[in-house]
Amino acid sequence: MSPTDRLVEFILGTSWSQIPEGAKEKSKLCLIDALGASIAGSGTRVGEIVTGFVKDFWNGDEATVILSGRASVIGAALANGYMVNALDIDDGAKYTRGHPGAQVIPVVLALSEKYDKTGKEALTGIVIAYETAHRVGRCWHRKYEDYRSCGSWGSVVCAGVSAYLMGLSKEQTRHALAIADYNSPYLPMMRAIAQPSMVKHGTGWGAMTGVIAAEWAARDFTGSSTTLDNEDCESFFDDLGVDYLVTDGDAVEFKQIPSCSWAHTPINATRDLLKTQDISPEEIDSVKVEGFYEMAALHSEVPDKIEEAQFNVKWPLAVALVDGGVSPEGMSEDRFDDEDLISMADRISVEESKELTRMNRSISDEAGETVAWPARVTVKTLDGRVVNSGVVLSEPAIDASFSGLADKFKRLSSPHVGSERTSEILNRVKNFDQLDSVFDLTVLLESR
Repeated sequence: MSPTDRLVEFILGTSWSQIPEGAKEKSKLCLIDALGASIAGSGTRVGEIVTGFVKDFWNGDEATVILSGRASVIGAALANGYMVNALDIDDGAKYTRGHPGAQVIPVVLALSEKYDKTGKEALTGIVIAYETAHRVGRCWHRKYEDYRSCGSWGSVVCAGVSAYLMGLSKEQTRHALAIADYNSPYLPMMRAIAQPSMVKHGTGWGAMTGVIAAEWAARDFTGSSTTLDNEDCESFFDDLGVDYLVTDGDAVEFKQIPSCSWAHTPINATRDLLKTQDISPEEIDSVKVEGFYEMAALHSEVPDKIEEAQFNVKWPLAVALVDGGVSPEGMSEDRFDDEDLISMADRISVEESKELTRMNRSISDEAGETVAWPARVTVKTLDGRVVNSGVVLSEPAIDASFSGLADKFKRLSSPHVGSERTSEILNRVKNFDQLDSVFDLTVLLESR
């Protein structure tokens, strides 16, 4: 059986009762994490632009646009896909080298509203989507030499979960995957790293492309083959439906820091080093960060826009040292002229270490899943002390439990919808598998 055939069987043959308890619980964590990111992201300039566009061109009453009313399914998937990723505090996944939640959660919620799905059916869709993403993403990064961003492989993932929620036939599901594969956006990731802008990971584009592909397949539009059907990818699908990768402890990363994950290792390493060596930020003369190639390629100047702050090592590290932590408020445009931050950022340098580049690539397996993100930090104090962290690898960003993510959700959501509605959203997600309709949740997300 080909990888595409295995995937079709999994998409259409998986039910809530078959899913392991760990995967069921993780689906709720993925949902609440994406909702918190999207609620906070709705207040950004990106949020304003995409919701305004959707109201003008893809309006409707099929699905909720977070805190902005309703629209067509395609419009909601597009807008919410960009809002979830707007602050870069949404989840990442090591097997995909990108952001699955920002694409699949908007698609699942939008189609679940259109087809009036239960909470269990929506959560089943989330599990299907993440398991699909872990395999498709790995295949994508092996197939293509250039690093393609999330919306590229995500278009196929979103087509698959759309097919499940729409109840497509096996033949239609196969065509949905093929249509999305063929029409997937190119999205050169390293260009976005070198030139940070609102295009970022293309998450909304992946969500939109996947929904369109499934809708076309439902109308008997045909596709050809998929990228998945080659010998290099077969092994990724052998355990599909047996081993649920979403249950791996660090397979899905829930962020605390609103920036590219590549910067998190040196941020944490620097803070730990200062703590163990009893050095205060005021005593710092310089901080040298050594990292792998992609980390060193991140933006290195004082940012002019929020995307330059997110795709950066120096700026969020400066925020962490000055503020004692990195919050969305600390990374906002309001802080770009903060003299204390600028002064601290000027004391930080970032450079590639060939050793760490080789280490990162050697620890990454042959599928291209980057899980190491090594860094080394050297701090020099004003009185001449020099201390070094040694090589430090990435660690899970946040406690992957409902209580751990509930705290994060409250911080992100409460400023926008208040503490009472924040608590009610949390309660409904916690009991989402008991809800007869997703509308019991999304009704709380329609307006400010």
